[in-house]
Amino acid sequence: MLTRPGEVEPLGECIQQDVIILPPDAPPAAAAAVLRTLFAESETIRELVNEVNILRTEHSSMASQIDRMDEELRLAARLQREFLPVKMPKVEGLEISFLYRPATYVSGDIFDVVRLDEDNVGLFIADAVGHGVPAALITVHIKQSLKVKEIGRHLPKNYRLIPPSEVLAVLNREMINLQAGSVRTATALYGSFNFRTREFTYARAGHPLPLLLHADGTSELLESDGPLLGVFPDEPFEQCMVKFAAGDRLLFYSDGFETAFQVTAGKNKTSAKGLANNQYLAELMGLASGKLEDAVNLFAANSISRSARSIRWTTSPWSHWVSTSTNTAGQYRAQPCDPATRCKLNGTVTSSAMAQLIDAVDHLPKSPMAALVE
Repeated sequence: MLTRPGEVEPLGECIQQDVIILPPDAPPAAAAAVLRTLFAESETIRELVNEVNILRTEHSSMASQIDRMDEELRLAARLQREFLPVKMPKVEGLEISFLYRPATYVSGDIFDVVRLDEDNVGLFIADAVGHGVPAALITVHIKQSLKVKEIGRHLPKNYRLIPPSEVLAVLNREMINLQAGSVRTATALYGSFNFRTREFTYARAGHPLPLLLHADGTSELLESDGPLLGVFPDEPFEQCMVKFAAGDRLLFYSDGFETAFQVTAGKNKTSAKGLANNQYLAELMGLASGKLEDAVNLFAANSISRSARSIRWTTSPWSHWVSTSTNTAGQYRAQPCDPATRCKLNGTVTSSAMAQLIDAVDHLPKSPMAALVE
């Protein structure tokens, strides 16, 4: 292709495939060299063009697949949330709050709160080993297999509340039956709270120990023995009982909480000891809205007086927390000593995350957290 007279174009500029620009006054030898080169390299050029077109097609196909997978994961997330309680049951003398924060679209954590009868409420939390869709599918199976109440005319009151140890034993058998060539395991914790007697009966399957914060400032980790679900078919699950006092708070949480708050003392590191409450809460809220390495599940139940309020505390991945009273917040703020020392957890806390948890719960300010109350 020749340009119009007066136009200056580089000799041999290619504007599209097989189209070369030559000025009218181009030397015949130069024009011949350009045409000879074009003819000699035409096959290579065609191959490169074909490869580029193939890459464009593959890129478009991959983009479509990614969009489709993203849509499917969003649907899976919505379906998984259908298995979670929308709101907590109203229980006289007890306030229950929770936080569910998956690290990605779907989570390997699940929980439930069930009103069992006029005197009892069931609290359940589980964490499937693994991440992503496989772990989420396990939680769906766990939720469907969870049986906490037996109905029958032959039973007293026409029903029977299944003891926590038996609940986990049934779940364990279901998990073992689920396995087909691959091991499926999960941790779990189930307990029933009688709000007339304030007795909490529970059993644990390898789950992080629940933390009981007493109204007088002391605390204890509730011990009970039990293996992971899906490992040993006939292993028993120890059943324990603890009695609540007014103002006590019981916290359930998943291991995602410890992952989110890994803090190591040392040079240029932040220590959990002496951490300022405002800074901690700011970090807490930041993690709640940011990207998480694991799901967090925090669950709290409260044996309360009529004037007490329940606060929904926002952490990071999966965590459940149960709180019994907020009337003692002022007492905690008046005691500036180290929370782990005050709560008598020295030597028992294996993670600085637990110390941070106690510190934050003890010092929950009412005004800044008002937006989180639901």
